[in-house]
Amino acid sequence: MTDKSPQINPSFISRMARWFTPVLSTMIVLYGITTAYTAFQQSQVDNMEGDAQIVGLLELARSNDAYSVADRKAVTDFDAITQILVFRATGADQEASNILEDTLSDEALASLFRSNDLDEDYYDLLYAEADALYDNAFIAFGAAGSLGNIRTGYDIALLILAVGLGFAGWSSLLGDDSKVGFVFGTASIVLFVIAVVILFNTLGLDMPAEVKPLAEFQ
Repeated sequence: MTDKSPQINPSFISRMARWFTPVLSTMIVLYGITTAYTAFQQSQVDNMEGDAQIVGLLELARSNDAYSVADRKAVTDFDAITQILVFRATGADQEASNILEDTLSDEALASLFRSNDLDEDYYDLLYAEADALYDNAFIAFGAAGSLGNIRTGYDIALLILAVGLGFAGWSSLLGDDSKVGFVFGTASIVLFVIAVVILFNTLGLDMPAEVKPLAEFQ
């Protein structure tokens, strides 16, 4: 029975081999350079992502501490001002009222003179540091998330480059006249193009600004 399956003309393979061998050699060199560059970029972004996550965690911990301090101060100021207002309303000893005023925080004392109570400005000032630390923490987490997306692009490009380089290596080992080698070589070229497209798309993504702890600005 005659085999009617499609056959590749040997002369076609020979003609293709004339340019395929140098192209494949060039591809292997390009694979090496591109893989090294992509790995370097991936490493840089990975370090930046880790730094942003650390800043976020530290700022979040500091904001929790600042909120605790502000809460305790608010309770103390509220109790003191309540007693001061009672003393004033009942005409009690002024000296006792003065002693209580000395225990007030600067924010509470200013609020007492300003509105004779703890006003909204008092709470805004009291929690300003804690709020700023909290906001900075989530700015850092947002930056880490953006950097993670960029790193993922480099990871995908590296994975495709690794597979494509493997195809290129097998193609060179199988030789010019091998049909399988020709297929592997062609696949390596296609994968290289895909990896380069992903790499350039990733390089085109906007890098988030570096987020530093607020303590560095104080």
